[in-house]
Amino acid sequence: MESHLIPYIEKHYDDGYFYILHDNHPSHNSKYIEEWIKDNLGDPQQILIKHPPRSLDLNPGEHVSGMIKRKVQMRRPIITNADDLWKATLEEHQLLGQNRQFLINLISSMPNRIQEVIKLNGEATRY
Repeated sequence: MESHLIPYIEKHYDDGYFYILHDNHPSHNSKYIEEWIKDNLGDPQQILIKHPPRSLDLNPGEHVSGMIKRKVQMRRPIITNADDLWKATLEEHQLLGQNRQFLINLISSMPNRIQEVIKLNGEATRY
């Protein structure tokens, strides 16, 4: 986190106003992570936004990684080794990054996703 998160925050949020979104994965909720945030970024209560349990529908990153996974699985010939899997994953990540409409649609759908998660008390949605 020190080599990626802090430089990113310094570059994009030089006013110091930012939030960190947690998806309730156990590794994100560990005491170590909370202490690291406190020591390096500030009061976790002020900057952390925690999702309700089972709310992957609210995490755009989950949808991006799911799309990449599906694209890699559809490749032919079938990938049979780790090096080719890594290469294909990177290629699909780059291609998806160029698909501006997918990303716009994903972000634009967030208000509807939030409403549906609220309506369903945090249970899985159609998204």
